[in-house]
Amino acid sequence: MTEKKKIWFMDEEPDLRELVEGSLFLMEFDVSTFASGEDLLVKFSEEPPPDVVILDLNVKNRMGAVETLRNLLQIGYGGMAVVSSGYLFEGEKVDGFDATLPKPYWPRDLKNIIEEVLKEKKEA
Repeated sequence: MTEKKKIWFMDEEPDLRELVEGSLFLMEFDVSTFASGEDLLVKFSEEPPPDVVILDLNVKNRMGAVETLRNLLQIGYGGMAVVSSGYLFEGEKVDGFDATLPKPYWPRDLKNIIEEVLKEKKEA
């Protein structure tokens, strides 16, 4: 039996976190959700890192995707990083991130982007 891939999802919107958590659980991923980069970084210090982080680009009055990823890389994160935002277009690149996930998206889009970055990691 293969181990479930660990996905950490950060977004300030509680309804979106709940929807994504349920969707990823049904897709048989081990998922944790966070309201901000600060919350995610606390978890990073407490347990083994995830295979993929999906980070909201802008989080009001809190740490967003770019700053969160910068901090993760400084403390040794070696997994894949996806940036998500309503201000991104499909295929648009953001420095340091392996992929982008423009909002709004469907659960299948979420699954596809996770599978894509996991495949890239395996091939690297």
